[in-house]
Amino acid sequence: RKLTSISQPEPEPTGTGTSPAEPNNGAVTSLQTKELQTLHNLLKLLVQDLTTRVKKHRPGVQPADLEEVLKKGVDLLVIGRGMSEALQVPSATLDFVQQKGVEVRVLQTEKAVAEYNKLAVQGAKVGGVFHSTC
Repeated sequence: RKLTSISQPEPEPTGTGTSPAEPNNGAVTSLQTKELQTLHNLLKLLVQDLTTRVKKHRPGVQPADLEEVLKKGVDLLVIGRGMSEALQVPSATLDFVQQKGVEVRVLQTEKAVAEYNKLAVQGAKVGGVFHSTC
């Protein structure tokens, strides 16, 4: 059983980094590359940790499972319950997210991924936790 957690990185300022006035024409700087690799590694660790913690579909997604993605400052969290929606999302977990001022949407995983992608393209500060099996 796997949960995958993602959130949108903060937008990077344009420029080469040597002068705010110098545009870099969309080129990725070595600092940006390093930051992206660090983010990728952190997300891999988070997924491994969530996979370890979510052994069963019940009790399901717990508040502790969501803390890392909520720390990213998202305004909206999309939770995917699996392909057949077997993973539970207790009301206490939903209350925890909402008490943080974050809107939450719980969907079947394919629909959750589509919703996340739609919101991300629109520029929303969205995070996602997706159960990728059952």
